[in-house]
Amino acid sequence: GAWSSESRVTLIGISNARFNLAEAWRHLDSEGITTNVFVLNFLMPFVANKHWWHLLAEVERTGKVVIAHCSYGPCSIAEHIGFELAKLTGAKVRIVGMEYILSGVAPGLDNSTPSVERIVRAVKEL
Repeated sequence: GAWSSESRVTLIGISNARFNLAEAWRHLDSEGITTNVFVLNFLMPFVANKHWWHLLAEVERTGKVVIAHCSYGPCSIAEHIGFELAKLTGAKVRIVGMEYILSGVAPGLDNSTPSVERIVRAVKEL
């Protein structure tokens, strides 16, 4: 997809969540909800390079961020990044990670990357 200066929400994908985030981006686009996607591949060591400054400017412009990641929310890198983005830009931040449920091996008990549906819902709730 194309980058849009008209985007309404900034999407950030961390680790494997980037795959469902890409699918959510296509779904939202088909509904007329324009978003821009950033993928954070290198978190350690963190370096504030030109991509980070571009992300910050985009978050400041849209004022809304959804961060998708593959772990629980409390004390996660996604929570930390979301906090920093909100503090620096005043943006509304929504973090979508693993659900707070007991994981298991039976069908229906999987608990991993947030689903496309959960990411789409988070965007629409902002």
